[in-house]
Amino acid sequence: MIARIHISFVLAILAIVTSINPIYASETSFNTFLTRDIPSEWDQDGDGLFDNISDFQNSGSITSRIYLNADDITSGGDALAAFVDGEQRGFAISSEVPPFLGGGHSFLILVYSNVGSGETITFQFYDDSENTVYNILESYNFISDMIVGSVTSAEVFTLGDPLSGSDDCESGIYDCSGICDGTLIEDECGVCGGSGIADGECD
Repeated sequence: MIARIHISFVLAILAIVTSINPIYASETSFNTFLTRDIPSEWDQDGDGLFDNISDFQNSGSITSRIYLNADDITSGGDALAAFVDGEQRGFAISSEVPPFLGGGHSFLILVYSNVGSGETITFQFYDDSENTVYNILESYNFISDMIVGSVTSAEVFTLGDPLSGSDDCESGIYDCSGICDGTLIEDECGVCGGSGIADGECD
C-alpha cells in the first residue's frame, strides 16, 4: 500500500511537470528508456520502471545528478540502479529538468525495502554516451519514507570506476576523465586536463 502511494505521488508530480513542458512529457514517456545497452537485468520488461515494486513494503526517494571532476555529466538516456547487498532495489532513467527548475537532467529514484531502516544503499550508473556502467562512490542509509534531494537541489553522486567487463574498451586503459584510450592527464595541481602550475597557484 505504501509503495503504491509513493508511486502515485511521483506520477502526480511528473504529471504537473509534463503538463508545463510537453517536450519533457513526450521524452519521459517514450524515448528516455530506449537506450543502447542498459543492463537487461535492471529493467527486464523494458518499461523504464523498477520491476519488483510489489515485493517490498517500504520506499524512499533520492534525487541526484552524476558528477565527474565537479562537472555534471547527467544526460538523456542515462540510467541509475540502487542495490542493497547486491540485490537491486530501484531503477530510474534520467529525466529532463525544465529550464525554469535549472535545466539539465537528474535522477528521481525510488528505493525499496521491507525494513523501516538500517540497510545500506549503493548505486550503479549507466552512461549512455560511453555505453558503460560505473560504480557510484556515495552510499546512503535507507529510512522508510525518506526524501533526499530535490530537482532544484539534487544530491551529488560521484562517478567511480567502471564495472569490469561492462564496456567496450579493449585496452582497459582510461585517462583521468574516464575516457577509454583518452589522452588527458592530471597536471601538477591534480587537475584533469589542466594546464599546469600557474604563478602563485598550487604552491
